Amino acid sequence: MEEKLQKAIFVALIAPAVMIFSGCSKKFANSASMSRESISSDSFYSGSASMSAQNKTSSENLMDADNMGRKLIRTGHISVEVESLADTRDSVYSWVSALGGFVFSSSESATRLSITVRVPAQNFDMAMENAKGMGHIKSKDVSSEDVTEQFYDLESRLNTKKILLERYQSYLAKSTSVEDLLSIEEKINEVTADIEAMQGQMNRLSSRIDFSTITVDAYLPPNTTETGFVLPDTGGQFKEMFGKAAGFFNGLLFVVLYILIFGVPIILLLALFWWLGFGKIGLIRKLFKKISVGKKVSPPPKNTGV
Repeated sequence: MEEKLQKAIFVALIAPAVMIFSGCSKKFANSASMSRESISSDSFYSGSASMSAQNKTSSENLMDADNMGRKLIRTGHISVEVESLADTRDSVYSWVSALGGFVFSSSESATRLSITVRVPAQNFDMAMENAKGMGHIKSKDVSSEDVTEQFYDLESRLNTKKILLERYQSYLAKSTSVEDLLSIEEKINEVTADIEAMQGQMNRLSSRIDFSTITVDAYLPPNTTETGFVLPDTGGQFKEMFGKAAGFFNGLLFVVLYILIFGVPIILLLALFWWLGFGKIGLIRKLFKKISVGKKVSPPPKNTGV
């Protein structure tokens, strides 16, 4: 009886403890699960934010690339008929000065004037439009060359070379070996030469992009000079025709002289050879004749039989 009472008391004491421990374990497990879910959630949102930031950066880079201005080299040519070359020259100089440009080259003859100017690219269209006041426009041509890819590729390679130069210079400052110093200095000289060459290309390309080229060809009406109308020079044309005829006959005379000087002696030598060999004297002819007669009279072979 006492043993049963002790067992009942033991069960009554142990059962609540087991239930309390079981409840705590479940609560701890649920708490750990919630912590893991919270961490996963935070990681997800953190990764999403990072991806969003990366996408935003990529989008901004693409937008910057799209917003980059096109690099164009624009060229124009204007052909105009004018009444005075001197007035046209002054007009062109004033025209290009007003546009913020400059005269690149010029050439002039009695009836024609050619001037090449460089104007800021943003004033190119205005320059072509304002050229109407120079005179009677005969033709107007405009061409463009897109060098955007070439420009940014050259710029990128130039920046890369500059970064490489900075690294070599930092290596040079930290180097202690003479061999390393000489090797790095050689690399620095090579990269510096590449940078100078690329910078020169960039400067020339930028100049052609920033300043467009326009060539103005001005000429007077036919048969006119700065002093006025001039009749065709008929006398000069006749002189030119007679000069060409005299030149032709002069050349023909020289051909005849060459034939007489060099051809006649050759013909005489050939005639002499024929006369000596086959003609009246006929040395070669007589020699062949003797050879043929000797063959005919040659004795028959002797009979050596007994």
